[in-house]
Amino acid sequence: MKCRKIHIIGGGVSGLALGIKLQQIGVDSLISEAGTYPRHRVCGEFLSGKGIQLLHLLGLYDPFMTEGAVLAHTIKCYTSESESPILPLNEPALCLSRYSMDEIMASRYRALGGELKLKQRCPMRLHTRETGTVFATGRLPNLKRETALLGYKWHVENLTLEADLEMHFTPLGYVGLCRVEHNKVNICGLTKVKGTSMNIKKEWRHFLNQNLHHRRREAVMNSEIVTTSVCFTSGLSYPITTPRIADGAIQIGDLGACIPPLTGNGMSMAMESAMMSAQILKSYHEGSTNWQNAVFTIQRQSQKHFRRRLICANPMHHLLMSSRLHGLRRWLVEHLPYYHQPLFSLTR
Repeated sequence: MKCRKIHIIGGGVSGLALGIKLQQIGVDSLISEAGTYPRHRVCGEFLSGKGIQLLHLLGLYDPFMTEGAVLAHTIKCYTSESESPILPLNEPALCLSRYSMDEIMASRYRALGGELKLKQRCPMRLHTRETGTVFATGRLPNLKRETALLGYKWHVENLTLEADLEMHFTPLGYVGLCRVEHNKVNICGLTKVKGTSMNIKKEWRHFLNQNLHHRRREAVMNSEIVTTSVCFTSGLSYPITTPRIADGAIQIGDLGACIPPLTGNGMSMAMESAMMSAQILKSYHEGSTNWQNAVFTIQRQSQKHFRRRLICANPMHHLLMSSRLHGLRRWLVEHLPYYHQPLFSLTR
């Protein structure tokens, strides 16, 4: 006898990927999403590593490319005083806005027979044994202003990049630039709340002028912002931790294992956690395992699968975000050719 359908709370990358996979393997599911589609989200919009392989399995690669997704092959890093040469990425990354990505994934989920409820906010009950429910609601906020980070994102037009991915490290954070569909460039980054006096929403040109390499400022200043793409999120933090363990709850995506976004591997991990969970949830749905065993198995698999990446990425994040180590960042950027490929591999 089959159990009721799987209820996924959260319709971001991980929730939609899980819903699509469950429908593919014959498991009825329901996604409850607090927002609507399409919409912009703070995101690097840079999918690399195992995530691209999973797009093929989910039937999403061709729709993404048809929409105008861009393959990134090169990277260049900067501080305000130094720059690296243009370097090859270990493997291509796929760049597509979340505005398009989420809408395509939602359409794919519906086409497979999935039930999607929008503007449906569900309570967070992570410590209850609510069987059949998967939480994919994104990372938990950090409410301590002195340790929190501000994330920002907007698109610009008429901007030529020197590499497919540009990373600009600043005394208070970093700015990443990559080309997405329709010849737009995604500008996304993190900055410390403490020490930031300007209103970035209103003074974004001044903010970038202060933080970009001097040779790149004019090009960015002359670009045209897409005002509808501007979005911010506060209360971000990335403590040195392993995947989250919670009694009785299945947590996927950033809620279960959140990697610092500067690695460019967050969306891939979201998809990977969804794919790892799908077969176990199928066993529960068909009655061959109980909910407690399903929760335990998914948690342990997540720990094993993501542990190395988090151990490597979190200290790297704190090093690159420390205002006291800006001189070291400058040295690292200048010597990037010697270590960028091993670092890329360690976070994937």
